[in-house]
Parts: sequence; C-alpha cells; structure tokens
Amino acid sequence: MTSKTINKIVWWIPFRESRDNVRNYLRFKYLTYIPCLDIGTVKNFRKRIKEDSNFLYKYINLIKNFDYDSFKILNDIVAKVCNYNNIEEEFYFNFYETKELTKFILEYPKKIKK
Repeated sequence: MTSKTINKIVWWIPFRESRDNVRNYLRFKYLTYIPCLDIGTVKNFRKRIKEDSNFLYKYINLIKNFDYDSFKILNDIVAKVCNYNNIEEEFYFNFYETKELTKFILEYPKKIKK
C-alpha cells in the first residue's frame, strides 16, 4: 500500500482528527520506511549538536523527565543522526521515528535551558 492509496482511503472520513489518526495508523502499519523529507533540517541539527560544547548538559536537562520509552526513542534518533557517516546519501527512518524526530527538532530550541 502506498501513501497515495492511504490518502485516497482516508479522504472519505469526515472529521479531520479521525482522518489524521487513521492516516497515521495506516502509514505506521503499511509503510515501514518513509524517506526523511527535510535533509537540510537534519544536517543543521547535526551540525549544532557537533559544534555545541555544552550539548550533553542540555540533553540531560531535556530528557530528565522522560519515561523510558520516550528516552529510548529519542536516544536512538540522536544516535542515528550523529553517527551517520555520509549525510548526503539518502537514508530512511520509519514513520514513528520520523514523527518523533520532527517533533524534537521543532521543540529543541524551546526546551533547552541555556
């Protein structure tokens, strides 16, 4: 099942919140890997992490109230971004990782205490 097929299926659901939930579920179940769409954002995020001498302290402040599952997901995503050798090549995250990565990148400047 492709993303286009999923969009055609959920088009007929009248309420947006329900439609988005069904779309997310179908993508999670049937699209095991989707491309990371905004490579520029990932590159900038990786550059900020590598150049920031105080990143570990900020990262600990960010994750200190997370539960174990959230911590594990975030740690895996940051490890993938930091340890990927050739960022210019195309690489893939699964749907859940992409969703978490996008949320983390957007909230990163707001949550970090300097």
